[in-house]
Amino acid sequence: QYGRAGLPTMTTEGEAAQPPPDEEHAQIQRDECESLSLIFPDEFTLLSGISLLTATSEDDVSDETMQELLLEDAGRQSLAHPISYSIRLRPPAEEELADASTTLLWPSDQGFALRVTYPPTYPDVPPILSFESRSTASSTSARRQLHPIQEEAGLAAIYAAAQSELDCGAPCVMTCIGAAKQFFENGGLASSGLHRLADDSLGHILVYLATSADVVETIVDALPVFGAASKKGEVWKQLCRLRWKEKWGFRERWQRAVDDEKAMQHSNDGDPAQRDSFWYERYHWQEEDAKRNVISADDLIGVIFNVRPWFRSPFLQPVHMRDVIPTGLQKSYGFMEFKEAGDFFSKSMRDFTEGPGTVAGGIFRFTPHANDESSTVQLVSGIRDNPFTTHRLDSWGWELRTEVFVMRSIDPRIIPNEWDSPIPRAFFLQALDEMWSDYLDAIVIQEKPEWVERTRGPVFHSSNYREIPDDEDLKSLLPW
Repeated sequence: QYGRAGLPTMTTEGEAAQPPPDEEHAQIQRDECESLSLIFPDEFTLLSGISLLTATSEDDVSDETMQELLLEDAGRQSLAHPISYSIRLRPPAEEELADASTTLLWPSDQGFALRVTYPPTYPDVPPILSFESRSTASSTSARRQLHPIQEEAGLAAIYAAAQSELDCGAPCVMTCIGAAKQFFENGGLASSGLHRLADDSLGHILVYLATSADVVETIVDALPVFGAASKKGEVWKQLCRLRWKEKWGFRERWQRAVDDEKAMQHSNDGDPAQRDSFWYERYHWQEEDAKRNVISADDLIGVIFNVRPWFRSPFLQPVHMRDVIPTGLQKSYGFMEFKEAGDFFSKSMRDFTEGPGTVAGGIFRFTPHANDESSTVQLVSGIRDNPFTTHRLDSWGWELRTEVFVMRSIDPRIIPNEWDSPIPRAFFLQALDEMWSDYLDAIVIQEKPEWVERTRGPVFHSSNYREIPDDEDLKSLLPW
């Protein structure tokens, strides 16, 4: 007989009504049964009768007596057919001791076992398998049975693993036992019900659960049933939104991706496979692009930078502190905005927050470095050229440096649309300082090395210390 999942099954009446196997099949069945009793001496329990005994029922025969008879030639020859036994399934003892979470993947019933019954023509046909409890505990919780869906999924995994041996007509119970243990270790009990859901439904579950790409990977590792669903477009669209929302330039980056998706769908007649791959590929492309240090015109035009000096004059310090060159990173120096025509405009805080007045301006041009690992932005004004080297921040924003100034791109989200009250201005100033927190939180006092000669005049030369971010590159590259 076959159950609803197409798996072999048999009732108790069916077992009793089976004809005995021929001698060849009987010998194979006895040999495998004896081997398993030796391999699993503590887990093996013989369930079928012993014909040479005079006991009125197998309940009158202890497990120890059956085990002894099974190992004796006479007893082995007299095993009643169909042969039936169980193998208790538990995680290896060393795993239980090393990681308690391993046991959570297994049935809580200490007597949980795989029951095996041989049809007359086994191993030409599959054995009859089922899960059962051999626990002597009387409480319902101790003998809690598997849900039918879980049992069906477990047996299906076991039969699938044994199929290659069954195709060859070879005994397969040892493989079945290994497959059962692997099913539990891989979280089969937890995911068995999920196997009934379509990939689209699993995708909706992942959209709710996925807070990062690492979380998706963890879920797929624990529940492989989510493998196909983890590539769904709605999953990666959600991951893009969550990931980019934490980064500089979110609104522009998100809008570009949405527009590109619409254009792709229009050109591909709305192919869902293309939509799935679009967001998956866009996520990973953006992650790689965030490592790029070479800036382009598209990256720069329309972006507003906050400019700050590396240092301030020590004469701004109290008299007793003038031996220390103070950092200039604590106060905004102004703002720089780049335009499409190749122009830039420099503004003070007052001009930026209260009016369009331009303090200074000029043109700019790019100079990519030969190694393509960075680039230089030349700001050309009427006075002199100021070369800024480009660097990428962890926030995906841009930092432009000279020996005197450093500027960082401002996320448009922190720039208020209206400045007619003090609240937007205070919020903006706080957000600006947070942009520089990695530098400001790492300020240390650096002593001037003996080899340093005067390079910037007597004001700075007279100081023997300076405040500087605890960054070895900055310490070595910024002149005294």
